[in-house]
This record gives sequence, structure tokens and C-alpha cells, in this order.
Amino acid sequence: MKRLASRDTEVVWKIQVYTSNVKDAGTDANVRIILYGNEGTSEPLVLDNSENNFEQGKLDTFEVSTADIGELCQVQIYHDNSGNKPGWHLDKEQAGVDVHRLLGEPRE
Repeated sequence: MKRLASRDTEVVWKIQVYTSNVKDAGTDANVRIILYGNEGTSEPLVLDNSENNFEQGKLDTFEVSTADIGELCQVQIYHDNSGNKPGWHLDKEQAGVDVHRLLGEPRE
């Protein structure tokens, strides 16, 4: 899939990540997500804000901007295995990750 240049239409995405409520489910590692659309692929996006993210039993919400990738087809979420406790468990019952387009219209 083609990677899109920053000059393309900007789209804002709301990303919600559900960390499981099981022992040691949280992570201290750096988490990134890649969004795959029918018109292109985002660069790896760092998921971080002022919160203590990805703790056991927690829902974390982020807003990220990308070039227009069209309709979302797939996501890849991963971490770099860094930090004191890098292990991580996404909540399967909550589907782990929800991604929704907030701003910007898909291409015709």
C-alpha cells in the first residue's frame, strides 16, 4: 500500500485502547499504531498523552492526525518492549482497540 504525503487531506482519528484487567496486564513500553486504509497507510503513530497510559483495567483514548488513508481496513498496534515492565495484554472482550474517523471526509 502506498504511504501518503503530509500535503494530502488531514484526518483526525479517535483511538481507544482497552488494557485487560488481569494481573500484570499493563505496560511501560512505548506503544505505536499503524492505520491501514483502502487509499494508503499511516506512518507509525505514537500513542501517548499526559496520562499514565496502558495500565491494568484501563481505557486510554487518543486523537491522532494522519493524511487521508480512505476507509479504515486494518490496524496494527505494537510496543517496543522497553521499560521496567514491557509485557502487555489487550482486552479481548472489548476488542482491544477501537478506531473512529472524527474529522475529514473520505475521498470520492
